Amino acid sequence: MIFHCLFEQSGTFKNVLIKNGHKAFDYDILNDYGQTDYQVDLFNEIEKEFNNLVNSGTYQTIFSKMTSENDLLLRFFLVHIFVILTS
Repeated sequence: MIFHCLFEQSGTFKNVLIKNGHKAFDYDILNDYGQTDYQVDLFNEIEKEFNNLVNSGTYQTIFSKMTSENDLLLRFFLVHIFVILTS
């Protein structure tokens, strides 16, 4: 199983997964700490993959080689959810 951690705090979760013996990668548009595995605009990747699925597009995205048998996506919006719930 390979864990793919997306968005906020992805590096933190990736490091915990690796520490516990799992294979994990993080994806983010920022690389503030020099540890991001794949620095990419995730919203652009999601939009391209949506086009692939709905409109039979042919874009290569970070999702193109992932399989449901071997890969698990984890996405985090903790700060946004907290702000919405506390507003």
